[in-house]
Amino acid sequence: MQATLFDNEGSDRQIALSELSLASLTDQQLLWVDVDRQRAQSFPELESWLGIASLGLPHESEERLRPRVDNFGDWLKVRVIAIGSDGATSPLYLLVGRNWLATLHDGSSEIVESFERQLRADSQLGQLTGAGVLAALLDWHLTGIFRAIESLELQVDTLDDRAMSPNQKVPILPTLRQLRQKIARLRRSLIPHREVYSALLRPDITSVFGTSEPDSVFSTLWSQLERAVDSIDNARELVLGSFEMYSAQVAQRTNETMRLLTVVTVLLLPISTLAGILGMNFQARFFATQDLGFWVAIGAMALFLLISILLTYRRGWIRS
Repeated sequence: MQATLFDNEGSDRQIALSELSLASLTDQQLLWVDVDRQRAQSFPELESWLGIASLGLPHESEERLRPRVDNFGDWLKVRVIAIGSDGATSPLYLLVGRNWLATLHDGSSEIVESFERQLRADSQLGQLTGAGVLAALLDWHLTGIFRAIESLELQVDTLDDRAMSPNQKVPILPTLRQLRQKIARLRRSLIPHREVYSALLRPDITSVFGTSEPDSVFSTLWSQLERAVDSIDNARELVLGSFEMYSAQVAQRTNETMRLLTVVTVLLLPISTLAGILGMNFQARFFATQDLGFWVAIGAMALFLLISILLTYRRGWIRS
């Protein structure tokens, strides 16, 4: 567990929870506690510092947990589903009061690490309330989703280039299927967060932070969430468009193959007809010409073949 005190009137520093009580925090201070849930010994210390019996953070069946907000009067418990750059999901708990915030996660968290990296020494974070830092972390949460969408769109663009290539040999349908599944999982992970972002707009939130600040910052986050949903829907449309492009390319190749077969059939038809006539069982003077008759028949077949090639070329059935 790591506790950092952001002090607007002093220097930011890491402290132990035993050094500072919850009631002693001033309006110019903000305490951020980051806890790795895999270390169970961190829970009793945090619960004792907050003065509550249990944080109520389940470990089992995380995939069935939905994002939600619980209001405990003077602090909130917010649960979101963090989405990593590799598409993996994990729960992230944000406990937030008027001038303190605790983040709880399993192992490393890209959201928390990204937020921490952009902080600088002696930042002005102490001026913010817990609501402001909560909004900043939720903004990083949405930023991670936008990055995941951007990565998916880049993969779709690459597939489009492959689908339009005339020398495409490897089928892209399995890759399209994988992209469709990734987008579906991403959308299923994002949509339930509407419950969180809409809950943070409720009037009872102001009673937790004692300020009207959440009204504006969370309204902005709600708009960003809706844009993220629209971006996912757009990415899904791009995948469907890639599939249609791939289907059109396959149909075009099928048409080319069928045209080639048709042209070959047309070219061989006069020769086959002439050979069939010459093979009929009747006596004619032509069959008594021996070698001359043979070469005349071959010349006629070649002439028919040449005429057929010229006709198909003029009609555009074959290309040079």
